[in-house]
Amino acid sequence: MPETPAPVPPPAVWFTTPRFRRAVFAALAAVVLIEGYQAVFVRTNDVANHFHNGRRLVGLEDVPSPPHPYHYWYVPYPAGRSTLNATLAWLPYYSFRAACYLLGLAALAASLVVWERMARGGRPVSTGVPFAAASGAVFLLLPWVVRDLDDCGLQLMLLFMLTAVFDLCRRGREKSAGVWLGVAIVFKASPLLLVPVLGLTGRWRACATAGVTVAALSVSPAAFIGWEATGEVNAAFVALTRANGNLGNPTENGFEPPRHQNQGLMISLGRLFQTYPPDHPLYLSHPLFVQFLDLPPATADRAAKAVVASLLLYVVGWRYLRRRWADGPAADTVREAAALTALCAILSPMTWIQHLTLCIPAAYLVCRDGYERLINGHWPLRRNAVGIAAVVVLVYVFAREVTGRELSIVFLSYKVNTLAALVLIGLVLALPAVGVRAATDHVEVRSRLAERVRRGLPRFARPGLTRPS
Repeated sequence: MPETPAPVPPPAVWFTTPRFRRAVFAALAAVVLIEGYQAVFVRTNDVANHFHNGRRLVGLEDVPSPPHPYHYWYVPYPAGRSTLNATLAWLPYYSFRAACYLLGLAALAASLVVWERMARGGRPVSTGVPFAAASGAVFLLLPWVVRDLDDCGLQLMLLFMLTAVFDLCRRGREKSAGVWLGVAIVFKASPLLLVPVLGLTGRWRACATAGVTVAALSVSPAAFIGWEATGEVNAAFVALTRANGNLGNPTENGFEPPRHQNQGLMISLGRLFQTYPPDHPLYLSHPLFVQFLDLPPATADRAAKAVVASLLLYVVGWRYLRRRWADGPAADTVREAAALTALCAILSPMTWIQHLTLCIPAAYLVCRDGYERLINGHWPLRRNAVGIAAVVVLVYVFAREVTGRELSIVFLSYKVNTLAALVLIGLVLALPAVGVRAATDHVEVRSRLAERVRRGLPRFARPGLTRPS
């Protein structure tokens, strides 16, 4: 009797093949090595200020005369940031930059791993999809990632802190989540957004632990500069923060002069609502510079705050809290968590493109959904395909390396990077609750339930049959 030939497995999808993985690793290795040399030995940027700030705090570098408490404080960060800066400031300058760069890369890799674990939620995707989605998200936002690596990955570290907060809360480890949230708030104040979110969902231990962590880090400089100086620095930061909320003009933030490089949502809305006179810092004498509405500064400020409040009400109230209250601790809030992570960037009064790396989780989840659909023989959702194409245009085509310095400033004035971040937030919130495979399982469970009803049997009576999510 002739032997039956073994079935031939179907050909692997291109993004699951070893050739694809080798190509991605080769490209990433080139980016990491070239950018590593630039970041450590060529660039300066903000990381140099953090280095000197930390060394001055612990006495490894002379404080400019006359000595004053504010010389230990790097505006506009919370006072405790000086203590965080000092943890590595004992290293020589280039070693400090190299250590931060490696920490930034490790934070990016760890964040992607954790977001996959959160997205999996008991519904694993096909083999090869997580790697393809991670590489897709990184390359989609590569200009933002490279800009942050120029600064030795500081915002990627913040990304990991926020990732840890959501992951630990999902696993019931609220105190650990609170510690990470407190460190994130001291690292950059915008993660304060998560405190009311966690509080309204009953994560009181996380909120309390975050408060204790912030307080401890805020007074920690007293070990080096004394209680009086530490109190003055903290009071100055609180006063600066309160003044920022009462400027009455969406183009101002109290930290720096208005710049087109600032891609924060408030200044972006100011660009839409206001008309700048020729002597204004945001006015450009260029034929492509078009202005829109001409509201008074106070009216524009109220309108911008109303838009921001509406956005928060939708993401935090309608999406995140409603899902948590309806489904309990097991609620699938990964999409909302990714949107909140991105909002921590664009709601900051000072948002340059390196800060927008906090949109990586949103990009990852969108890419993950698309690749899973492809591997199951479905086309990606049309809105996702159009949205990703729009992000590519906004991030790559309007970049300085393509358009040149003059045109890039004009495009920055239109807040193209803010638009890309908002598109990603919209895409991740519009994702279906389950992936393609999970959706198929959901339909199968429903058909089994319908059959049991027709047979007159009680629903969920047989072991192994569970209520669909």
